[in-house]
Amino acid sequence: MKKLMMAAGAAALALGATGCHKDTPAENQVEKQADAIGDAYKADAKVQRAQAEGAPDQKAQEAAADSLENKGEAIEKNLKKEANELGKDTRKMSGADKHPN
Repeated sequence: MKKLMMAAGAAALALGATGCHKDTPAENQVEKQADAIGDAYKADAKVQRAQAEGAPDQKAQEAAADSLENKGEAIEKNLKKEANELGKDTRKMSGADKHPN
């Protein structure tokens, strides 16, 4: 019984912690776009790797595919970081805009 109560308490704490950070609609939109951009770069890299198989310059094409994939990951990471900052700024503004009753 004691273990059950501890597990329930831990679950409640976890749910409470996740509820404290709500993404703004703008933040969610930027994150979705970041995911789409990252996925597009990964897909391009995959196509380039497939085309590189057996090509005379296979190693160069594979390196270019790696570069594409890395570029996509960097863009995705930066956009998500900016989305997070946007969300923080938006949450601060929304709190400042509230008028006391």
